[in-house]
Amino acid sequence: MPNKFLHQYEIYHKKATADLVLVQQVFALNNSLIDKSIILFHLQQAAEKYLKSLLSFNKIHFGKLHDIKKILDLYMESGLETPPNAEAFIELTPYAVEGRYDFIVNDDVDIHRFLTLLEQLKIFIESLIFSTDTADTDSN
Repeated sequence: MPNKFLHQYEIYHKKATADLVLVQQVFALNNSLIDKSIILFHLQQAAEKYLKSLLSFNKIHFGKLHDIKKILDLYMESGLETPPNAEAFIELTPYAVEGRYDFIVNDDVDIHRFLTLLEQLKIFIESLIFSTDTADTDSN
């Protein structure tokens, strides 16, 4: 059985899903010892990686961006359809790299809402990437 090398967009998708699953499981624990900033960091990472997976799939260069607003600007500049509710993820940008080392936490951030939005984003991205990917494979 030959090894299958993953495309960059598949790697971003896989890593985004790992972040999402981690947040789902940690959030379900409802453990007060878990620092909320860790959960917010992984929510931001999942959103960023899902959005980058579709850019990568469409061969759009994005460099080392962690600012979700700038990532969404690339969608508009390239003419790609912006995923539904993607603007909501801009709120998570401070929890990217900076949030990993600072002590910024907004207790008003609704983690459950972002989990729901991320699950919707995942479905949206998969419908574009993997349905097209399968169609390309079937036609060969």
